Amino acid sequence: MGARAVRAARIVGVLSRCARSRALLGGPADARQLEAARRLRAGLEELGPTFCKLGQVLSTRPDLLPPAVIEELSTLRDRVPPMPAEEVVAVLSAELGPRWTHRFRRMDAVAFASGTIGQVHRVVLLDGTRAVVKVQRPDAAHLIARDVALLRTVARGLGRAGGRLGMDLPAVVEELGRCLTAELDYRAEADNLERMAKVVSTHPRLAVPTVHRETSTGRVLTMDEVQGVPLAGMPHGHVRTETAQALMSACLHQVLVAGFFHADPHPGNLLWAGDRVWLIDLGMAGTISQEDRRWLLLLLMALWRGDGRFAADVVVSAGGGTRIRDVEGFRRAVSAILDGLDRSRLAGLELGPLMQHVLQVAVRHNVPVPTPLALVGKAFAQLQLTVASLAPELDLLTESRRFLLRDAPRQLLRLGDPSRWLYEAYKLHHHISASRSVGEEGPTSSRSPSDRPAPLWPMAAAVTSAAIAGGVAGAVTGRHRRPG
Repeated sequence: MGARAVRAARIVGVLSRCARSRALLGGPADARQLEAARRLRAGLEELGPTFCKLGQVLSTRPDLLPPAVIEELSTLRDRVPPMPAEEVVAVLSAELGPRWTHRFRRMDAVAFASGTIGQVHRVVLLDGTRAVVKVQRPDAAHLIARDVALLRTVARGLGRAGGRLGMDLPAVVEELGRCLTAELDYRAEADNLERMAKVVSTHPRLAVPTVHRETSTGRVLTMDEVQGVPLAGMPHGHVRTETAQALMSACLHQVLVAGFFHADPHPGNLLWAGDRVWLIDLGMAGTISQEDRRWLLLLLMALWRGDGRFAADVVVSAGGGTRIRDVEGFRRAVSAILDGLDRSRLAGLELGPLMQHVLQVAVRHNVPVPTPLALVGKAFAQLQLTVASLAPELDLLTESRRFLLRDAPRQLLRLGDPSRWLYEAYKLHHHISASRSVGEEGPTSSRSPSDRPAPLWPMAAAVTSAAIAGGVAGAVTGRHRRPG
């Protein structure tokens, strides 16, 4: 048996063991589910770096797996020894030229971080700037391509087992392949860093390290070193509250306005230095289209109002409005989630976990969930943890409501003619109404009055009018404040 066949057999054996438990899909976070989650994590670590990445991809999909499994997969670590010095030199010579040593004043021989795809060394640039350089492993592309190809074959063979768990394994593997391909090109991460720097430039409490393009290629990435401390080491007092508010506002701006966001803003990816929070790892960034942003905005409004039926309809429409076997059951399930919350204590509700719960219920009812919405839910949950560590009295749900009423109208106004937004509101009403009709089984006339969808256009028109009014007021106020 060849090495490829042996590797494939090992993958099948480990994943088959892990896929037997339905506890991975959902249900109570009991001992059985926790054990299944630990077994899955251990199995992925046993299979090596590519499968650690698979687990990390799955940990960003709360629509596929329950919180306990997501949390366990988030602890995956790439147990990979550092590269020998000669391999580092070979990559740097190939990428930066044989005289690469003339590009740096000094470079630490020992890496201070090592992962699946590459490792990181501290350097000093010719102008004295302290920086870090990430060097890709020479065999990373080959090994990852081999394992992804094997995994595609295995996923097809385990398709039925994945179906029992409510998971499209071939689709997950394709997403893994896309993620790993993107990570293999360090130019993409450099682009993410520079793009995020522009997005957060209006938030004085946030910053992104500068990329040095002259010493960066597809396999080498150089950026400023951030000499900071974890957020836990921040000064106590009002600065923590201000920073938490800035993080929430910046995240909402990234998602709802820029359409480009840090998909993993947990405390380990943030540093405090120079009275600012630095986003030090943009390996996992998400994009969300304008259409998905509209669905997200409607979903947020439904969650604020505790309107489970409307929230369910928005999720159905965001997923394409395809025929759902039990759309009414999905509506009841989402309504039960929101009805169980204490609406009098809005500040105590956590937006990220709430979104994740709704999306998990959607998967259990076979409602397609767009990947960007799932990734936003994960990012919101991670951000909530970060905010709680700084200012437990703050929450993202309240801040998102404040953001919409304060900041979003001005942004919407910049996008064009206000009449366009009224037009879009009516079009959105028609889209959701049509999607509801497709999703229902049986003739519309057989539904009771309570089952008929409430008209959306008054809400949409009201939101549009508020946005226009707020934007105009903001613009007028700004004009009056302008000197001269």
